[in-house]
Amino acid sequence: MRVLVVAVTRMKGEAGRCVGALTEGGESLRLKTANGHFPAAGTYSVGQWWDLQYTHDPREAPHVEDVNVTSGTPLASEPDIEGKIHAIGNVWEGDWTDVFDGCLETTQKGSLYIQDDIPPTSTGFWLPDQELTLIDGHYHYDGGHARFAFAGTMAKEDEIEAGTLIRLSLAGWWRPPNADPDFPLRCYAQVSGWY
Repeated sequence: MRVLVVAVTRMKGEAGRCVGALTEGGESLRLKTANGHFPAAGTYSVGQWWDLQYTHDPREAPHVEDVNVTSGTPLASEPDIEGKIHAIGNVWEGDWTDVFDGCLETTQKGSLYIQDDIPPTSTGFWLPDQELTLIDGHYHYDGGHARFAFAGTMAKEDEIEAGTLIRLSLAGWWRPPNADPDFPLRCYAQVSGWY
């Protein structure tokens, strides 16, 4: 199966990298090694096509994109990754409330997360109707009323202009380590990169 690498993100507490990809048919994948680990940094590059053999290994929803790669051959790079994503990917447009099927909620500080309403996927692409501003490691939308963590491996920009194609993802289920055991698990929304 030919797949296009669309994102490489950092994983908190993990040596490997979370690698997002799209099949030619638009299916979103998260590439792992044959034994289910995250691949080493430098294994995959954004914009690179690969011919992969893999088996599906979904985690708890919404993280249903995981596949274990059993073999792969790197191919040429995509000359127009943004155009290709528009052609085959799931692209949301508009306000932050339009992403992840409207399932995102906000903390008092504006961090975006899912908890009870679960979207069908943990990844997608977004054309925001406003610019996002980098403040304290988060990309703020609407003057800070909503903010996304940044998990990408690319260089940060102070601003991401409105209409820029952004890849979003949901981190794994998590609660703060010092939280009450009854505090609900959440998946926080993050910017994985842009094109």
